[in-house]
Amino acid sequence: MAKRRVQCLQDGETIFDRYGWTRVLQETGDGGKVVDCWEKETLSCFVMKMKVKSSLVGASASGFKRKLEMVMNIPPHENVVRLEKVLEDDKLFYSVMWRANG
Repeated sequence: MAKRRVQCLQDGETIFDRYGWTRVLQETGDGGKVVDCWEKETLSCFVMKMKVKSSLVGASASGFKRKLEMVMNIPPHENVVRLEKVLEDDKLFYSVMWRANG
């Protein structure tokens, strides 16, 4: 199985080109958010966590990116929400995962 990696949005592309959302589930003081979203290409529903790169206290963006890639490549388990995809642009990381319903 190929190693999954963080995908960079192309020049001129924004997260809104790939995903839409209508509801913010949580908002943090540093500009981060968690939203209900859907992938425009497949219409699949997810949750997206947005992390502002400048808010990474004590960590570099490259170190945070390595950790995200480690989590993306953990073998699937029925009791763990899968991190489906991670995208980035110059300001944010976008972690896309399946929504856990209780």
